[in-house]
Amino acid sequence: MTLPERRPIWTRSRLARKSSWRVAWAWSWRFLAWSVAVFAVPLGVSGAPQVDALLLVDTSASMLETDPGNYRLEAVRLFVSLLDPGDRVALVGFDSKAVVFSDFLEASEANKQQLFELIDRQAVPQGSFTNLREPLAAALELSARRRQGIAPLVVLLTDGRMDTGVPEQDRRLIDESRGPLLARMVEQGLRLYGLAFSNQSDIDFLQSLARPSGGFAWTVTDPRDLGLAFSEIFQAVKQPDRLPVVNGRFEVDAGVEELRMVSRSSAGTAVTLRSPSGVRLAGGEGGSEGLIRVTRPEQGVWTLEGGGDDAGVFIATGVSVEVTLPPVVSEGEPAATAEAWLSRDGNRLDVAAAGGSLTAEARLHSLASASGGERLELSPESLPEGGFRLRLPALNAGAYELDLVIVGNGFRRAKSVAVNVRKANPAPAPVALKAAPTDTAEGASDDAGGDALTFDQAELSEALSVLLWGNLLVLLTAILVFVVVQMRGHDS
Repeated sequence: MTLPERRPIWTRSRLARKSSWRVAWAWSWRFLAWSVAVFAVPLGVSGAPQVDALLLVDTSASMLETDPGNYRLEAVRLFVSLLDPGDRVALVGFDSKAVVFSDFLEASEANKQQLFELIDRQAVPQGSFTNLREPLAAALELSARRRQGIAPLVVLLTDGRMDTGVPEQDRRLIDESRGPLLARMVEQGLRLYGLAFSNQSDIDFLQSLARPSGGFAWTVTDPRDLGLAFSEIFQAVKQPDRLPVVNGRFEVDAGVEELRMVSRSSAGTAVTLRSPSGVRLAGGEGGSEGLIRVTRPEQGVWTLEGGGDDAGVFIATGVSVEVTLPPVVSEGEPAATAEAWLSRDGNRLDVAAAGGSLTAEARLHSLASASGGERLELSPESLPEGGFRLRLPALNAGAYELDLVIVGNGFRRAKSVAVNVRKANPAPAPVALKAAPTDTAEGASDDAGGDALTFDQAELSEALSVLLWGNLLVLLTAILVFVVVQMRGHDS
């Protein structure tokens, strides 16, 4: 057999070259579309951080005394109800050992119902002892199956302390949890929130785990307040847009697509909503008795009956508040700044686009306890492009929450973001925000909050940019190789 004469590439026919380029471009666009789809997934449709949540629920027999009303289970249901379809959640129960009730499930409506059934059926108090190391080890094992680029969130809910019945073993397990186990949690990026809801809870132990991991621990003296505590965690992690509540009222504008609100006050009493037309709504609309959920809510002024101005009215909206914060704020550092602005469908709004005028309010409070701390008023500075700049005061190390309200022509938007203040060299005159009076377990301190979890959008954007440019480089290399191979194939 005589092989055809091999011709140089530049002498190939125009039709063959055109065909190769068509194939190359077709496959390159497919590759690019696949790349965009893969890297866009963690951002979510709305741009809110997606969550892989691990809920660790104490099922020891002491729950029959400390939470006879099963408020902890309703709080878990509430948290699951608040999650978006792009989020995932896993459920672990523990007493002397840990049992995985559910591996990670996407928070779809169908899966939420499945989780509710698991909570009611499986989270039954029964064990005589409490081993707090076991759920942490289970969380580490489950976190290996988390999604790339999403920091696992761990919520540990307990009414007790390490108690295996053997004091020497208790001390060993505490040391192991605070040592090698915590080091692995920090290495894996797990952020732990501890909720202690009895005077028997070891809040010091929970704090020693939460602070290094970037979370915080609370003492909730009344189990009826657990739903509000879970709501606060949801707000710190997901950073949803809110409607500000003033004197028990809030206004729904045309841009609000859905609203969700926790339907219990800090006193544990039921909260109802009254629409502008007089219709009253109670909890149970979103799969949880502690949640009120309204799709396409009526425009106008709504009234809270039985709740205060601290109620979180979370919304889905095209006009939202965006906030940038420094990734780390050092103790005593007075120069840290934040910026806030309004955006519509991801595009920044200037003053004209917002209706001709924008004003802003800002408050800062400590997260040293579940009920929050005393609020410090800040003065936002208007920017020419329509946003606002905030200068944070020098603060003691701990976890804080920055509450922002932006008012435009015919609408109001609010957002709360967590602020990390890390230990640093001594600085002059840091501001210590006093926590609101609350009955805490013995050993609780003003910096019980520790460092709160934040999702730094600048770091996320930079990481995605690096990945995208790296992906494009791989894409161009693949195109070049493909074209050369196709040309040689046609020559042969």
